[in-house]
Amino acid sequence: MAGALAATCDTAANGTGTKADVTNLTSSTILVSITRASTGTSKCLLAFSNIRVRALTTTAPFSGAITKSSTGYSNSAVIAGIVDGVTSLGDLATTPGAFENTGSNARSLSTSTVSLNKSQLAVGGTVTASLLVKDAYGNSITTTPGGIGTVSFGTKTTAPTSADCATATTVSTAITGTGAQGFTGSITFASAGTVFVYACITPPGGSAGLFTSTAQVTVNSPPTVTSVEITRVLADNTTTSGTSIGVASTQRTRTVTVKGSNFQANATAAFDGMGLTVASVTRADASTLTISLVIAAGASAGSRSVTVTNPDGGTVSFANAVTLTSPPSAASLSQTVYGSGSSGAVLNLTATNILPGVRVRLDPNPGDISFTTQWNSSTQVTLTMAIASTARTTAERRTIYLDNRDESRR
Repeated sequence: MAGALAATCDTAANGTGTKADVTNLTSSTILVSITRASTGTSKCLLAFSNIRVRALTTTAPFSGAITKSSTGYSNSAVIAGIVDGVTSLGDLATTPGAFENTGSNARSLSTSTVSLNKSQLAVGGTVTASLLVKDAYGNSITTTPGGIGTVSFGTKTTAPTSADCATATTVSTAITGTGAQGFTGSITFASAGTVFVYACITPPGGSAGLFTSTAQVTVNSPPTVTSVEITRVLADNTTTSGTSIGVASTQRTRTVTVKGSNFQANATAAFDGMGLTVASVTRADASTLTISLVIAAGASAGSRSVTVTNPDGGTVSFANAVTLTSPPSAASLSQTVYGSGSSGAVLNLTATNILPGVRVRLDPNPGDISFTTQWNSSTQVTLTMAIASTARTTAERRTIYLDNRDESRR
């Protein structure tokens, strides 16, 4: 701040002072020029009280200690009790000015600021918009400004103008408190895109005015899921994939691949029901998520849905994503005794929950029995066996195992 305060110095023990305005504020110095009224060794006595500083242009008042310096000035007056550049007279305190929102005094419309509680959200989400009221120089107003009028918020995909105040429809609620004054409102977005949020004020008896400050929010399309597949590890360590996996008596960790769209970095996933726990989610790209899924021992059979949630709050649920299936039931055989050298012997095996592609195993089977498998239905398979002539002639029990392609087995 730069400018001058004129004062007269004389030999009187006490003098009177007058208020002077400093109108040219371009640096951080207020210059007080003191002219002696007489020659000699007279000193000046200046009394400072109730010092307040407020800028008269768009430059806000500065903060810091008020000190006196007379170095470099010839014939400088001596101010009692003040040491050049050392003695502090106190700190400048900023006192907010009035809220200016009408007519030619509408500078608060360019200093008050619109802010949002989030910069991204999904379609259907809601943001809280806030307008903090400032004076003409950007100082937060901490006391309720009189006659401010009503404030409303609006949205637009391009930069708003004063004409858009006609469509600002979100009614605001006043913010009150010792730290700031302003208005707030909730806005819900129905479509994707980058959107400006703006505020307008209608003063009592006046026309609407647009606050220069606006905020932007990105509204994203929510995620979608088109398919889910789980990788299964079979008894022979080969793998298959599908939408089902068998219940087992031990805990397992399997990989689930989710296909869809609009998956964001750090998206999360969760399965409903008991027995399935998501250990981690990896995003390959916007259309693929890989889930490490822990399946509890003895998890109950049935379908589970999966829910994918993006960090911006967008979410989608996909029903019947993974189905846990019960293993085949205990089997019964059409014949249980065969002799060595039998060829083309037909054995019908009856059970439940037999899936197409079921694998039938004998244990032990040192290689003396071979067979082909024909799936007839979910309750029956037919085995056509060839028993080598070298097979043991003594009675020996062989156990038949059914391994479904979804990892369920009996």
